[in-house]
Amino acid sequence: MEPVLSLSRLAVALCACLLAGCAALSTTGRKVELVRSAPYGAKFVGTVAGSAPLAGWAFKNVSYEAAVNSALNQAGRLGATHLVLDPDSGPRFWGVGQSARGKAYRADRRATAATRSGGNRTAYLE
Repeated sequence: MEPVLSLSRLAVALCACLLAGCAALSTTGRKVELVRSAPYGAKFVGTVAGSAPLAGWAFKNVSYEAAVNSALNQAGRLGATHLVLDPDSGPRFWGVGQSARGKAYRADRRATAATRSGGNRTAYLE
């Protein structure tokens, strides 16, 4: 008789559950925008670091996205409106997990509008 749940299916299910919990953006994290540089006049509110388990070829992008989401959630808890990721923060092939570090800033509406009109937005996770 074949087992109901094979070991490989259990491993895939466990990985999916771990990543689903790590990748969730909070309400405050959704309000934080990833940018290349701090908006003009923005106030530095803190440094954040997000991490997520798993790496390697199969999981590096999903795990890195979860790490960025974790950093966005932290920035949101600090009251930030923008997050500038460190230049060396990016998906890694080797290792036991992914991490994303950056600096969180809070900008008023004028600074935010100036940043958006200047084309300073970046899609980091493409």
